[in-house]
Amino acid sequence: MYNLITILILSQLDHFGFAPISSPQVVGDSFQITIYAYDINNQIVSDYNGQPWVYSSINPAYCIKQVSFINGICTNNVMVTLAANMALICNDYDGHTGQSNDFDILASAPAKLLSIVPNEIYDPGTENGKYGPVEGQTAGVEFTIDIYLTDAWYNIVDTTNHIIRYNQTDQFVQGSQIQLVNGTFSLPFAFRTAGPQRVYFNDVTNPAIDEDSCSLITVYPGEYTNLLVLLPGETHLPGDTTNYEPETPGKSGEPDNQYVLETFPVIVYAADSMWNKTSTSGNTVTLRSNFPPLDTNPLTQYLSNGEAQFSVYFFQAEDNTMLKAENGSIQSYENYLDIEAKTTHIGVVVDPDTINAGTNALITATVYDRAGQPIEDKKVNFTVLGGGNGYIVEDNPYTNSLGIATAYFVCANIYFNELDTIGVTADDTTFLATCYVMVADSSIMEGEILAYPNPMGIEGQTMRFMYYLPHPCNVIFAIYDPFGNEVHQEHISTNSTGAQSGINTLEWNGRNDKGMRVSSGLYYVIIKCYTHTSTYVHKKIRVGVVW
Repeated sequence: MYNLITILILSQLDHFGFAPISSPQVVGDSFQITIYAYDINNQIVSDYNGQPWVYSSINPAYCIKQVSFINGICTNNVMVTLAANMALICNDYDGHTGQSNDFDILASAPAKLLSIVPNEIYDPGTENGKYGPVEGQTAGVEFTIDIYLTDAWYNIVDTTNHIIRYNQTDQFVQGSQIQLVNGTFSLPFAFRTAGPQRVYFNDVTNPAIDEDSCSLITVYPGEYTNLLVLLPGETHLPGDTTNYEPETPGKSGEPDNQYVLETFPVIVYAADSMWNKTSTSGNTVTLRSNFPPLDTNPLTQYLSNGEAQFSVYFFQAEDNTMLKAENGSIQSYENYLDIEAKTTHIGVVVDPDTINAGTNALITATVYDRAGQPIEDKKVNFTVLGGGNGYIVEDNPYTNSLGIATAYFVCANIYFNELDTIGVTADDTTFLATCYVMVADSSIMEGEILAYPNPMGIEGQTMRFMYYLPHPCNVIFAIYDPFGNEVHQEHISTNSTGAQSGINTLEWNGRNDKGMRVSSGLYYVIIKCYTHTSTYVHKKIRVGVVW
């Protein structure tokens, strides 16, 4: 009985033992291990069929597997994810344990890039390769990003020094490339633009290597050092790299032209050295101009969360008007915009306001701005509205130094008296004037010819001839000097301009058929209107030319 009890006690599981594990092994490669279930005398417990766990001596995260024993022996494959010197441990729930010999695990082939930013912890052999909350950075302040060439489990592969290119989400930081040293590189880096940013890395030497993007970094504005003035039409451009004043650092776009006595907004930012808006509050900002007639409401504002807003207008028009913000020793760049005079009123005179068909009326338009001042060099449009038969001739559409623009109104081809409406427009302001047009007297109806202006050259550079035709017909229009030499001749076919039923108008510009201006003096004009059977008009009149 005593011998039997002794045998039973000696056959119980006491510990585990490993067959020697060859060194080195490679991360990610499966290799075979053999484990024995031993009693206290290092004899195999042949009836042990348990399922203990095998794991790395450094951390179970790098190798952990439940294995099965058959008759006291376990033969199984395992895989390790951490490149290091370690042993394997076998342990069951009852506290039986055993440890292998130490052996080396080498990194496998390069497969990935890994970037580590401040406050992150490099964690090779794990699924992510790193952990820890990302530390925010300040715009314009340099920090370090560590770049590693790793195997599939983020172990550094230090045998290859690849060329790595990097780019970033910040448009004002220029990308470049680096060369790894023993599989790593510490990159000095600084973002310029506040907000969420990343840096991207890709392997130039071996494009098959997985690229990497660093963890999302929150970039905060730096200290308040600059004032930035934003005018209408301009857009804030935080992180702007230019320091050349004409290129407007910190913003883009051209300022919109503004108008006399019309209020427009001006925004001033308290910015850092990279032109990011800060959260500064309480400081007073003053807006100034090189052009004295400036009004802001109020002139001085307090910064609130890095911003001050002004309502501004000018009393007079001025090109290249300068605006500048100041807060003690901190001053903005000079900012320039044009202040234009905008039309708010047009004074229009039609002289005379009643004319005969075919004669002229002078339209004089005086353009004023909101301050009641005449506007020079303002474009004015003269238009006959409402289906009237009149039209505008010889207009001078830009105002002179007195704010005046002129045009001539004429109405020729009508049968009945009419009231024409003339629209005079500058900017978005329109003034309506009228001119009453009467059909010419009976002398025209009886075949007479009216010429105006006569003489030509004093009141106008073009002479017009008006006559009446009872029917469409052919027309010969000829001009002769006092010696009977032909100066100009036109043959006008039936129903063309000047050869239609009703009142017709022809023009002469004072030049001969060679295009040369005639001399001052008397000239004879003959107009013959005829068909193959009849002649309706055959008149000769005398006109003058005075240059």
